[in-house]
Amino acid sequence: MDLWIENPVQIKFRSGMQRGKSDKLDARKIAIYAQRFEDQARLFSMPEEAIQGLKQLVSERDMLVCDRAKYKGS
Repeated sequence: MDLWIENPVQIKFRSGMQRGKSDKLDARKIAIYAQRFEDQARLFSMPEEAIQGLKQLVSERDMLVCDRAKYKGS
């Protein structure tokens, strides 16, 4: 999956002034921004070291959640 991380301030200022605020309007604003500036997109790729570290943290968390459930049950 391709991931494009953009500063929210850029989206706000490049989208112009707009009244009202809702999740639906914000999603539409982000989609329009992505279409307009697709040629300037820089795709994000996480370094391998970080991915390995995250995998280890997730497995430790899963183990702790499982242990917690056991202690609550007894």
